[in-house]
Amino acid sequence: ADMSHISNTHGMELGLRYRFPHVGLEFSWCNRFSRVSNRSTASSTEIRNTLSFTTSTFCFGGELYFGRVGFGGSFDINTIRIKTTKPGFPQRDESDGDTYITNHIFVSFELPINEFFSLSVRPYVQIPAKSYNFYKTAAHLNTEVGADTGQFRDRITTFGIKLVFLNGEKNYEVED
Repeated sequence: ADMSHISNTHGMELGLRYRFPHVGLEFSWCNRFSRVSNRSTASSTEIRNTLSFTTSTFCFGGELYFGRVGFGGSFDINTIRIKTTKPGFPQRDESDGDTYITNHIFVSFELPINEFFSLSVRPYVQIPAKSYNFYKTAAHLNTEVGADTGQFRDRITTFGIKLVFLNGEKNYEVED
C-alpha cells in the first residue's frame, strides 16, 4: 500500500525578540514533527512501515511595523531527520538527515491584550534554498525504487500560521 504524504507538522517555537518603534529583531528555535505509516498484508501477515519526520530550525530575522501590522523575514538553518521503521528490522532502524538553508517570509497582525502582553497572528511561507533527496529513505522502505535518485528530490516549502505570544511594553496605544 502507498504511504500517505506528510501534509501537516506540529511543533513548538521558542524565541527572543526586541522591538524598536518600527523594527523588531528576533532569534528563535522551532522543532516540528510528523509521522505517517502504511499497512499491507502479505501471506496473511500484516506489514506496517512507519516514517517519522522531524525538523529543527534556528531563525534569525527582523520585522518592519506599521502600527499593529508587520512584514518580516528570516534566515533559517534547518536540520531534518527522517527515521523509518520496517518489519524484520530493529525499531527505528534507518535514519537519514541533512542541514539546509531556508527563508521565512511573513505578515503579522498584533492583537493587544493589555499594556504588556499581546498575541501576534503570523501567516508565513518558508522557502528552501535547495531540494532534499529522499532516495535513501525510499530505498529502505521499498527495495524496488530503482537507480534514478533524481526522482526523489523535492523542495520542502512550508506554509503555515504561527500564534506568537509577545510580552513587553508596546510602542502603540492600547485601547481600553
